[in-house]
Amino acid sequence: MDVYLVIGVIAGAVVSIVLSFVLLKLGTLIDRYPDNGEKERDISHWSPEKFTRILVFLFWPFFLAGAIMVFQPSRFLLIGGITLIAALILMLGTAVVFSAAVYRAIAGGKNESGGEPPAGLIQEDP
Repeated sequence: MDVYLVIGVIAGAVVSIVLSFVLLKLGTLIDRYPDNGEKERDISHWSPEKFTRILVFLFWPFFLAGAIMVFQPSRFLLIGGITLIAALILMLGTAVVFSAAVYRAIAGGKNESGGEPPAGLIQEDP
């Protein structure tokens, strides 16, 4: 049983490392595009790059706490650790998908000439 737990924690760590790097890269790419027609984006703790770094740096202590919980003798801590690790990986995966969608929308909007909204969003009178 311990071998499966070790393999699971290592696999979760590998997936989390990959997702962390992808999320940091997407945060940097999103931060390059200014919003609302400005020439430069305002850099603060709430800008995409800085906030993504904060999120990733907060992720890893919780992941380590979950990994430690998994190897404790209590069944309650085992279930709590597995749940915590699974929830953190799902949160990181959701953040990557959302960041990719935001980047695609921003990068795609930069190339369009603007004007009319997509055909599905226009209400036509009968």
